[in-house]
Amino acid sequence: MAANPQAPIPARPGSPAGPAPHGGPPHGNARPRSTQSPPGATYGPPPSGTPTQAMPTQAMPSGQPTQAMPVAPPAQTMPSAASGSGPPVATAPRSRGGLLVVTLVVAVLALVVGLAGIVIAAIALGRSDKATTLATSANGRPLPPADAETPAAPEPASPTTEPSDTATETLEPGVTASPGDISPTAEFAIAYQDQHLRVQTEKCLSGWGAAVDFDEPRVIGGTEGDMVYEQCNPGAVQTGLPLAEVSGQSATPADCLENIRTTPAQSPVAPAEGLTFCFLTSRNDAAARGTTQKLVFVTVDSITEKNDHGILNITLRAWNVPE
Repeated sequence: MAANPQAPIPARPGSPAGPAPHGGPPHGNARPRSTQSPPGATYGPPPSGTPTQAMPTQAMPSGQPTQAMPVAPPAQTMPSAASGSGPPVATAPRSRGGLLVVTLVVAVLALVVGLAGIVIAAIALGRSDKATTLATSANGRPLPPADAETPAAPEPASPTTEPSDTATETLEPGVTASPGDISPTAEFAIAYQDQHLRVQTEKCLSGWGAAVDFDEPRVIGGTEGDMVYEQCNPGAVQTGLPLAEVSGQSATPADCLENIRTTPAQSPVAPAEGLTFCFLTSRNDAAARGTTQKLVFVTVDSITEKNDHGILNITLRAWNVPE
């Protein structure tokens, strides 16, 4: 149907329909026409893709005011996936699933690291055990020489100048050291006689005894001396000097040397009341002290015990060994 050239143009949205109002106030009790758009109406160009329907036009009789034609409600547009105006996508399950995957990956990595640490520790322990075994075996056998050269022959050892107390040493003429080197017929000068000593041990069951020095003579503490008395009742006499039993204080130096040569006693010896022992002191120790080598007779006078102490009463007589 052809459009009517006299039909009025529909009013533009947002502006009042009909002729423009006069500048003055409205006449009489006429109320101003509302310019509010009907509820629910939308204006503007129609959405793309939506067909526009032509509004029918109708000629109004002359002399009557022009009325705005009601505008049809806009067509509702279908939600487009690309426009992003649809309902929100449910992302919570996906987020939870991703967090679970990350947790599993971290747990697997931690397990792998732990297993790797255990393997490394086991390898290190095995190497340590192997090194210990090699070191032990190396200590048990001599190491091979560094080169194939024939080692030089060792130089002959020079004779020692300080042998042990009881060993025979090379002496200058007239110097004596051991019982075999001392002449029994030599003249022995008395060093001292009738020296009474009281030797008391630390405890009966203790290993600490009381020592006796034959050069002065005197009792000294500890175990460093020519003779050491230990324990009690009767106890024991320890010594590192050659010794033998003799008949008593009436025996001679020759008897002492002969008994040391033929029937020596072995330390320790058990003391007994009335028993006499003969000792030969060390020549080297005497020289170091600035004194002479001696033959010493020790006679046991009594053996007692008091307050868990062993007490040995002895009488000493000594001769200087001629040089």
